Amino acid sequence: MENVLRLPLNQRLAQKSEESRHALPEAYYQVLRKSVAYLRDSGLFDGALAIGDPLPPFRLPSTAGHLVDSAELLAKGPLVISFFRGEWCRFCRETLSALAEIDAEVRALGAIQVAVTPDLPEATARTVRNLNLSFAVLSDINSAFGLQCGIAYRMPDDVAEVYHAMNFINRNGSADFFLPIPAVFIADRGGIVRLSYTEPDYAERLEPDAIIETLKGLSE
Repeated sequence: MENVLRLPLNQRLAQKSEESRHALPEAYYQVLRKSVAYLRDSGLFDGALAIGDPLPPFRLPSTAGHLVDSAELLAKGPLVISFFRGEWCRFCRETLSALAEIDAEVRALGAIQVAVTPDLPEATARTVRNLNLSFAVLSDINSAFGLQCGIAYRMPDDVAEVYHAMNFINRNGSADFFLPIPAVFIADRGGIVRLSYTEPDYAERLEPDAIIETLKGLSE
């Protein structure tokens, strides 16, 4: 497999943080950053999927609205699941692009990766098209699967108001304002979690190289 020199994802995300700092009204920016501190201290994600846990089974609609079954995916090899908030999030877009850059390596290691978002199939189809993604993007309606994985939460009212004001919400068909925190899980063919990454800060993500290293370990 060819080694490709890539700019670290979190270095790219640091630039997005600067863009966000200057693009958002100050009041909005402060609400969002305070929400990160709240999520870190809340204990909401203490029960998130951990290494050694079984992956909850799922059947989620694809961009075409067809249901994708986790058992069918796992029958083909290890499964990489990356949760993201939506294409409206600049950090999510950058992360999805970084995941696309490693997709050939993921497949060469016998694994499959999917991305999961609360966005409806109409929105996920645009995401795949706009970012030229080679892997499936699945709709987690009302964040039901994210809640099973312990990484979805109901946004505080002030945060929901900010996102609503900026037209970031209303894409997922839910009035409950549930979102996932950034999370990546890798399950082996037996459906057991071998990598668990959860991060309450929407501006921080798992480096894609960690996905490749975990998959290499599973193939040894």
